[in-house]
Amino acid sequence: MVGATGTDRYTPRSVKSTVEPLEGNKVKVYVEVDADEFETAVDSAFRTIAREVNIPGFRPGKAPRRVLEARLGKGVARGQALQEAIPDYYARAVAEHEVDVIAQPDIDVTDGEEDGLVAFEATVEVRPSIEIQGYGGLQVTIPKLVPDDDEIQAQLDRLREAHATWATVERPIVDGGGTRTVVADEEYLRRAILEPDAELVAGYEGMPSFKEEMPAED
Repeated sequence: MVGATGTDRYTPRSVKSTVEPLEGNKVKVYVEVDADEFETAVDSAFRTIAREVNIPGFRPGKAPRRVLEARLGKGVARGQALQEAIPDYYARAVAEHEVDVIAQPDIDVTDGEEDGLVAFEATVEVRPSIEIQGYGGLQVTIPKLVPDDDEIQAQLDRLREAHATWATVERPIVDGGGTRTVVADEEYLRRAILEPDAELVAGYEGMPSFKEEMPAED
């Protein structure tokens, strides 16, 4: 038999429930708990209350239910039972119907706040179901990129320049030719002082006098 746990927290059995789809990715869960089933939750609530109140002539937690009902009324325990048990009833219903909820429910008790069976409705947002049709026959054509001769030559030139090596030659430097030299131009010295052994390209715009004195290529 399923009843109160060691901490007097009620564990409910299965409940009667249905689910109604709504617009806007929501559903409404209807739950009904018969009076005998819910009475077990009320008993659990009374045991909890007995530990929290002082009743003359009884040790904490030892006052019987009839005494508590006479002094406090049955409504106190029933209200606490509703607060504690409804989330469990709701969770059982959602699990039973495999509802994929993504938010907290909005719960409205529709019957049983005073006595008898308990009924409530829970409106909750669910994960949307997306169905894409017709994509199976779609085809995508990717154009074949064919470079022209100029693009191929430009890429080859970039690779050749990137992997070029320095070699000693027996000829004057020419415009556009690479050279490894020690910077001596006073105009350029301030910029090259931290890198005196710079690799320069002949005809560099920052050294106009250097370019002007450079011999023309044969």
